[in-house]
Amino acid sequence: MKLEIQQHHFTELEYLAFELDSEIKHELIDGRIYDMSGGTNNHNDISMNIMGYLFVQLGHSLCKPCNSDTKVKVGNNFFYPDVMVKCETNESGQDHFITSPVIIFEVLSKSTSKKDRTKKLLSYLNIESLQAYVMVEQSKMLVEVLRKSDGFKPCYYFKDDSIPFKTPDISLSVNDIYAGLDISEK
Repeated sequence: MKLEIQQHHFTELEYLAFELDSEIKHELIDGRIYDMSGGTNNHNDISMNIMGYLFVQLGHSLCKPCNSDTKVKVGNNFFYPDVMVKCETNESGQDHFITSPVIIFEVLSKSTSKKDRTKKLLSYLNIESLQAYVMVEQSKMLVEVLRKSDGFKPCYYFKDDSIPFKTPDISLSVNDIYAGLDISEK
């Protein structure tokens, strides 16, 4: 089945119908469907830490965090970021994806880092609403943030640093992102 999926060029509607019936998640990139692999415990813990701190800080505001079960549509592609923040209540009337995130977080791994730093990065930067793209290493305390306000130039954060965001007006500490994990400070 996997070979057939990769050889067929899927339309958005075919992908969405396929994804609704699937027991596992897939991304649609340039008409091709790709299986989503499972993450490590560190990957999951980092994502959950980010979600938890965002949930508390955003409280009852219009902005809400979304976990990795929420797809983002970029052009004709669909991705499952690890964490996103959306600030629109009526997201294009869609129940299965969003189109206007303001912050996207990806937790990097050996198998996904290249795609997160190339295809996804180039796609995400085309989202008009996007204010920040955040790439979080899982093997060392290193967070890379690309902000629209800085022309998407990378800014790096390490242990004890606080990461400010303007839209929405929140901050995350690197220590909180890696809370409970035994990660080196390199």
